[in-house]
Amino acid sequence: MNGLLAVSALELAMTSHGQDPMKQAMYLQYAMEYYDRGSLDFRSQIHTITEGNSTELYMFSTVAWVVSIATPPGAIFSHEASILERTLSLLDLIMGSSLIASESIMWMMKGPLSSSLTIVIKSFAEVGEEDWFPADAEEIFKKLAYLSDQTIESAIIPREKYTEILKHLRLVYREEMRSRVNGSAMAFPTIAGPTFATACKNMEPLALMVLGVWGVMCDKLDKVDHIWWARDGGMMLVDDITTRLLHDQSEIGRLTEFWECVDWLRTKVGLPIFSSIPL
Repeated sequence: MNGLLAVSALELAMTSHGQDPMKQAMYLQYAMEYYDRGSLDFRSQIHTITEGNSTELYMFSTVAWVVSIATPPGAIFSHEASILERTLSLLDLIMGSSLIASESIMWMMKGPLSSSLTIVIKSFAEVGEEDWFPADAEEIFKKLAYLSDQTIESAIIPREKYTEILKHLRLVYREEMRSRVNGSAMAFPTIAGPTFATACKNMEPLALMVLGVWGVMCDKLDKVDHIWWARDGGMMLVDDITTRLLHDQSEIGRLTEFWECVDWLRTKVGLPIFSSIPL
């Protein structure tokens, strides 16, 4: 309940356009208080997942990453210096939420989330041979595959692992663009796994590029009316990532394909392309 109240207060703070800043700050404070209470309950139960608390724990773990996405930079929940750093913390939250679901899915399928879970599971289960893919993304995914072949052996993620990650990224990108289930993008961090998250935290350029594609998908969510929590997060993430890549000194950072991918990321979220690139 505290988690739901936290999200409700945060929604009021973020969606009441033109409201008194004092009221916005009040709602943000309420959100913090409810979230803190929920966090205490969550931490006291997370080590013992049962049929009785599995749905509640999953719901609060989801609340945690929604709050992480939705809270504006510099607000009460956000102490990190950049949207990228906040996103890197978010990856861990999403993977944690998915871990809870995987450990208790049979219990949760008997509870109040059964209908929603069935829709999501059915959506991915029906994915077979690729019969459609956005034309504008086709060439970029080919370039990402080429770049993965150029990664050095000392990279945290070996070439073969990048091939697997790009395969999953393509699947999730297609499903998100189909819009059969809005929010398919949120499955990608879990599918990519902790090694991918580590590579992002270590600022591997190709991992950041892949994370930028995820940012494009998040930006698409921002255009869905009821997904208020997405805000401008996808666009800001792409801006942060691509600006950092301007200073990349890696081998793949010297390739034309690398910068064509950067241009595509920025264009997809409505940002201007860089006037000059360090080739």
